[in-house]
Order: sequence, then C-alpha cells, then structure tokens
Amino acid sequence: TYEITKQLRIPFHQYCDTFWNLVLREDENINECRDWWICPQEQWQCDSGQCIDERWVLDGEWDCADASDENNLFSRSIPDRNLQLVQLDVLRRRFIELNVLIPFSTICNLTTEFPCFPVNVSISLSNLTFNQSCISQHKIGDGHIDCYGAIDERNTLEVCHQPTMLGYNFKCMSTHQCIPYWRHCSIDRCNTTSDDRFWCDLWQNSSSCDEISDSVCFNGTCVKKGRCNRIPQCSFGEDEYMCDYESISNWINIPYRKEKHVIGKNVAQKLRLIQFPINAKVTKSIKHLSSVTQTTPTTTISSNTTSSFIAYWCNRGVGIEMYNNSIACFCPPQYYGDKCQFHADRIILLLHLNLSQPIYTVDSEIQIVLKMVVLFLFKNEIIMNHLFHVRPVAEIFVYTKKMIHFLYSRSSQSLQHKRERYFNQSNIINHHPYSIRIEMYERKDTGEPELMAVWQYPVYFDYLPVFHLAKVLRLTKLNLNKNPCSSNPCNQNQQCQQLLNEKYKYICLCKSNFGGENCSIEDRLCINDYCAFGSLCKPNYRGLLAGNQLPYCICSFSRFGEQCDIQHDQYLSNPC
Repeated sequence: TYEITKQLRIPFHQYCDTFWNLVLREDENINECRDWWICPQEQWQCDSGQCIDERWVLDGEWDCADASDENNLFSRSIPDRNLQLVQLDVLRRRFIELNVLIPFSTICNLTTEFPCFPVNVSISLSNLTFNQSCISQHKIGDGHIDCYGAIDERNTLEVCHQPTMLGYNFKCMSTHQCIPYWRHCSIDRCNTTSDDRFWCDLWQNSSSCDEISDSVCFNGTCVKKGRCNRIPQCSFGEDEYMCDYESISNWINIPYRKEKHVIGKNVAQKLRLIQFPINAKVTKSIKHLSSVTQTTPTTTISSNTTSSFIAYWCNRGVGIEMYNNSIACFCPPQYYGDKCQFHADRIILLLHLNLSQPIYTVDSEIQIVLKMVVLFLFKNEIIMNHLFHVRPVAEIFVYTKKMIHFLYSRSSQSLQHKRERYFNQSNIINHHPYSIRIEMYERKDTGEPELMAVWQYPVYFDYLPVFHLAKVLRLTKLNLNKNPCSSNPCNQNQQCQQLLNEKYKYICLCKSNFGGENCSIEDRLCINDYCAFGSLCKPNYRGLLAGNQLPYCICSFSRFGEQCDIQHDQYLSNPC
C-alpha cells in the first residue's frame, strides 16, 4: 500500500494478505476472505479472514482490516490454528505490555472497547469519565466512520487523493483533507476548524508547547518532548493518542506499513505438495559422520502394495483405482497409451498477444475481455481447439506467453498420411494440409462476442513427431484501403476477415449457426438455442478428437459453461 500500483495480476499468496495489491482492492474483499480463504499453517488468520505473520499480532500496529490482531482479541475464543502459532500466555503478556501505551485505558474496557472520540457526540475534556471516549470494537473496520479523524477505519479507507490506506492520517470530516498524525495541530489543521477543534484547540491555547514533539494534556499541562515517546505522561495517556511513532521520530512521513509490505512480497513461499500415495512411507538414508563413503538416497515404499502399485503403474501419468479394482491412467499431453507409455505426436504452440499499437490502451475499459479461440486444422477440418482469455488492460503491463499442446489424430488415415509425408517430402514446401488458426473475439458487458482478428499459420514439418511453433500475434489496425475483403468475396453465410499475419490474404469464416461446405448448412441445434442468448454457436468447432456431434459455444460477457447457460453475478451473496 506504500506505492501506487497498476498491477492487475498478482501471485496467489497476495490475496487476503491485508495489503491492497490491486487497483480496485478486490484482492482484499473482506466478505470473500472471511468466507472462503484458508491461510497457510505458518500464518495467523484474522477475524476478517486475512493472513498475517504471527509476529505482527499485538505489535501495536493494525494489520487486519478489523484490527482483530490488536483489539477484540480476548473477547471471543481464539481459533486453535492461531494458538498453535502463538501460545495463549504469550498473547496475554503482549496484551498487558501493550495496554500500558494505549490512551484512555483507565476509562475504556480494552477487552471490548476501542478508545477514540466518537463522532456526533458532544465532547467534554473536563469530564472524560462521564463522557467516555470509547466505541465498541465491533465497529472497527466496518466501513463506517465512528471516530473523529476516521482512526477506526485506517485500514479500510483511502488517503485523500491517493489509492493507499488511510493509515496514520487524520481525515477531516467536512473536507477532502487528510493530515499525517505527526503534523496534525502543530503544523497543519483542517480547513474547517470544527473538524478538529476538540483536539487542536489544546495546542492553540498553550503558548509553552510550540514544538512538534511537545504534548498538551487535557488539563492544560505542557509535556515537553512528551508527544508519542512511548511513555504516558498525561492523566489519561492522551500524549500517546494518534501516534505514528516512526514518522514523528524521523520528522518525515513514513508510508504506512511499508516495511511489512516489502517483507510480505519477498518472503519465500513454501511449495505444498501432497505426498502420493498418501500412505507411502518415504525415508532417506543418512550420511554417517564417521564414514567417508556417501550413501545414495533411497526410497522405502509402503507395504500397501495396491497403493504403491498405482503410483508407478502409469509411467508419466496419474493412476486412479476404479470400482472394479482396475487402474485407469490419466496421461499428460505428451504421452498416450493405457499406461502412458508412448510419446504422442504433437505440436507445441507458444503464443504472445502484442498490444503495442493503440487499439487498446491503459485507459481501455477493464471489463473488456478478449476470447482467443485457437484451432488445429487438417485440410480446414478442425482436429482440436483451445481457449484462453486476455484482458487488454492487464496484458499491457504483464508480458504473458501461452503454451498449448495439440495432438495429431491417430486414426488410420492420419497415420497413413504421416508415413507418406515422411518418406516423400518433395511437396513439403508448397503443400501444407495442417495449420493453426487463431480467432480473437472481443467480449464486452453488452452484446454477443465480436470477431476482431484472425491469424493463420501453416505447419511446415508435419511428419515430425514433435513440432514447436512460436508466434507473436501482432494486433494492428486494418488498412481499409488495402483490405482484400473490400470486394465482398464471401457468401451471405460467411464473414470475410483479413489475416493479420498476411494482410494481402483473407479468409471466409462461417457466421454463427452455419457450417458445412461453403457454410451452406444451418445447424439444427444452433437454431434451437443450444447456446444461450447472446452467444455464438459454431458447428464443428469442437474438433474431431473431441467429437463434433455438438456445436461449440463462444460465450458473451459474464456467461460461461459448455452452453453458456451459467451466468456469473459478482453481486450475488450466494452465487452457488
């Protein structure tokens, strides 16, 4: 939160970590953190669901959005997972040590109350015992300002004119003005004096307290160099109220929780892999210090033969025991066979979408999503497809490459073709039956997806068992004066699209619902609304390897699923 960031993609562990890592702060959605988030075993989980370092608990600084790491700690039972990190007696000792510095600790019940001056309440400094300066701790971090200066919402509100946490800044209620604690009253005041009169008039009425480090008690006594020095010297501890200890000691504004943010970003993350099989007993031999000979690490397998047998049955795949005690192997893209024992003939595709031209900019709507449909074709017949999404605003800042595996068909016809190409390569330069086509559709919050661009690349060496194809997809503006589609070469059921990698060429693509030769067949399922309203229905796009019995649906914004029949509404409290 100490720097303005334009990040739109963050590592998984930076969600619910108490820092605003995304511009719109959706990585710290308290409702989602509280309801769904699971913290790593070595981190403390706040009541807000957020995760923090266990050393930050009761360190005098709020880290959780609801301050549950500092306040309200003993008013409810502490989860066992947290007590495994910090023992209860250690927490009580920290709490007692911290209470010495908390102002108004003799007035408020620090177990259930938070000391501050409540808004919309007449403040009488002469009788604080009667007019208690406390609010319920449950009001902390609820998004509603209950204390003057919004000090109860320091981890939920923004600093004026900056997308960072309010932190140690006094927020003037009637003006959009935020003043650092250490400068407040002694250097700066709210433009509307009624916003901080209860506090700053003490300094105005004291002629002897004229330094930043001086403090004025409620009874008018001046404590020289006593402001925020970690030693309560006023009757109610008001000299330690609204303190930014680090900034006032350095006489400069230190960004709120800066050091912790750096630690959180750079801490080494543990790789948590589930042991497979779960009941396998893995032991390694230990080097004996008295022996010069080094032993090779060995693995001892569990006596459970069934479980250990599955683990090694499928070679590079994953074995699953079926209900009839047989073993089914799930193979990665590079392998096939009943035991994943054969290398698959495949194409490895590496793609990057280049958005350097000003079609999409940093000012583009964040809701715009590009749907990239990648097709592997043989003589214009689709074998396989792959789908991925790109958000242009994010892609401008984050360089992303997408790796895709496509498998050749192992039908007798395809294998025969491959043999012929291998033994007779005379026509390999001019004849390319295999190709890769990329269709880019733009999805907005209204309307059906719109076809924006097409790239098509031949596969030159289709007789090789493995072929790598790496391409940068350059999204450029079309030159309407030199567009090969200007002569309307396609029929009424087709859409003409200029190829961006060969701009003198065009391709005729079937419109939604149409397929077959020259797009002359209107698909029966598409006509009967197989795909949800607002989606594109594409016959034959599923590919031969997946079976072409059903059409392929390209979904509109906020819809997903095989038939685009599931609608995502982020405002639903219970979407499932």
